[in-house]
Amino acid sequence: GSLSVPVFDGLSRLHGALFITGPVVSVEADRFLKHKELLFGAARRLHLELKRAVPSRPRRRAAAA
Repeated sequence: GSLSVPVFDGLSRLHGALFITGPVVSVEADRFLKHKELLFGAARRLHLELKRAVPSRPRRRAAAA
C-alpha cells in the first residue's frame, strides 16, 4: 500500500508529491494514521516554505478608461 500527498507552492503550482510505500499487512491502523499525519505535516511545511520563497502574483490594476 502507499500514501501520497501533493506539494504546491504559493501560486498553487504543483511541485511534486511526497509518498511512502510498504506492505499493507505489516501496517497496523494506528501506525497508518500516524504515517498519514506525518506525511501531511511534511507536505504542509514544504508548502509554507515554498509559499514564502515564491513572491505572490502582482495584483492587476483596472484598465484606465
